Amino acid sequence: MMMMMMMMKFLMMMRMMVRIMELACSYIYLFWLNTEACYSGWFGDNCQYQCHCAESTPCNQDGSCNAGCSENWFGPACQYDSVSYQANDVGWLLDKDDRTCNDGSTSTIHVTLDTAIPITWVRVVFNDADSIDKIRLFYTPQNSRSAEYCPDKRKAQVDDKTVDISCQTSVVAEELALDGDGVRHLCSLYISGGRNVALKQTAEQSSTYELGTDKWNAKNAVDGRTGVSYRSMISRTCTHTDSEAGPGWWKLKFSSAVDISRFLIYNRDENCCRIRLKNFKLTAEPENRSDIPFTYTDSESSAKVVYSVVPSPKISFKVTEIRVDVSSSETHIILTLCEVFVFGEIHCPPGQFGFKCERQCNCMNGDSCFVHSGGCPSGCASGYVGEDCSGLFLNYCGKHNYYPYRYCCYLFYFY
Repeated sequence: MMMMMMMMKFLMMMRMMVRIMELACSYIYLFWLNTEACYSGWFGDNCQYQCHCAESTPCNQDGSCNAGCSENWFGPACQYDSVSYQANDVGWLLDKDDRTCNDGSTSTIHVTLDTAIPITWVRVVFNDADSIDKIRLFYTPQNSRSAEYCPDKRKAQVDDKTVDISCQTSVVAEELALDGDGVRHLCSLYISGGRNVALKQTAEQSSTYELGTDKWNAKNAVDGRTGVSYRSMISRTCTHTDSEAGPGWWKLKFSSAVDISRFLIYNRDENCCRIRLKNFKLTAEPENRSDIPFTYTDSESSAKVVYSVVPSPKISFKVTEIRVDVSSSETHIILTLCEVFVFGEIHCPPGQFGFKCERQCNCMNGDSCFVHSGGCPSGCASGYVGEDCSGLFLNYCGKHNYYPYRYCCYLFYFY
């Protein structure tokens, strides 16, 4: 009896200590938010990532959105482009609402991508936890009539009703299909188009046009603003080389090597200037100089406002920089870019993940995790839990697993 009472007192003391630690971590976290806050719409150690929250609401310091992600984004910190697609008689799937689901009438779903891209991973949401392991994923290569089973069958649970599925294709896919009994409980399908790895990277150009104190710098093409009109030029959201300096070029250097799926280039949309980008050349330089660079030359008969460039087959090497050149065959030598998106993912060494490969995987048997989330297909190592197998026992830690809050929680972690 005495032993039982002592044990109960010990447990009460432990609970009190945990509560005190939780409050301490919370105050540290809130203090950090107030002292390290970015301008509205941005987050990250150097405020280098753009928020993508529903209804343009501000994001938290880790990029998470209390109101959920905006329509075209999903995944960790809402940083991943959600590729749009079409499908017949499945309004519950097209509405991007995780609360509307299949009524159980079909066990097969086919979707056609609005933009054919190489597939990397998808996120699938169900209304039944038992359905996660009851689906198969297929893709149809562009200009093919035969569906193929995803070469990479790895899965990692996000929560009890959500799973990420890796499907690394070397070719461009135009259709995806899900089948199996799990489809009867399907609610949402998110297809990753990658995240914008170009944002606020180091840019330079052949020359810079200046007017008084105004300058149209190279960095304007990766500032997250997609304005393409004269108003955008006035507010200096576009680049502009000097006509007296010869044919223009623009270059972007990545802080770390990246894997690239596609490019999206915004031209200046005015009669005077749209033609400047006609027949431009795009080059992606490999980290290993023995690899052959990827090159694309525009062959459209007229200039476009937005160019979508999808390498096919997919670029197989790690990329360290890209370059855009005006055409040597055109009379226009000025280069103007209003925004350049490079969709892909940072190339992390095995065992690391995160936007900058700054975090360590915590998977069973020391296995690698998904770079985008830290999710472990083999399961979390002993003592670790959560979407990213962070292993943090406090609720706040699971939601805010980044410096300095992460270290505070690690300090008080009990296995």
